[in-house]
Amino acid sequence: MAGNVLTKPNVKTLWDTYSTSTGVLPSDACVYPEGIVSRPNLNGQAVKVLGWCADSGRFAVEIPETREHITLKPDRLKARDLSDLSSWIRSESHLGPLHADVVLCIASFLPARTVAAISAAS
Repeated sequence: MAGNVLTKPNVKTLWDTYSTSTGVLPSDACVYPEGIVSRPNLNGQAVKVLGWCADSGRFAVEIPETREHITLKPDRLKARDLSDLSSWIRSESHLGPLHADVVLCIASFLPARTVAAISAAS
């Protein structure tokens, strides 16, 4: 991988600064490529954000299955969309409707940005 990649970066800060995705970077730093033409097999597959390559203006990511490191443009990476959780919480299919105390407990562990997205969607 060419270019200067930060060593031991705070990937959350990098994501908040450079990402074009509206999603929140998950704690495992795994995001999903979207719209990759040269390697379409990567689209929708989880990759781990390693850092930011300032020379190319791309995120350095690792493909977990092969441990290959590549760089991808910010607009080609998407975080998990957590905005649809409000409908899941009310659904009968998984755990049934969750008690309000359980929902509040879960929300206390989520980033404020995610809770705001869930609240806006409900």
